[in-house]
Amino acid sequence: MPIFMYHDPPESYQHKVSNRMIEIITMGDNQDSDLKRKAWTASFVGCLLFWIAVGALAYFYF
Repeated sequence: MPIFMYHDPPESYQHKVSNRMIEIITMGDNQDSDLKRKAWTASFVGCLLFWIAVGALAYFYF
């Protein structure tokens, strides 16, 4: 079977990570509030850096 035909099983690593992120975001426990804040901060910073890069590329090329 060629490698590009391979589909991940439903309980793959990515699936587990996304489930954990959903848990962190949706749970309001005190022990997870720090993780929740870190997850939101990381995603916010990631989006910010992405749009800064897009803006810089658009600025230099157009």
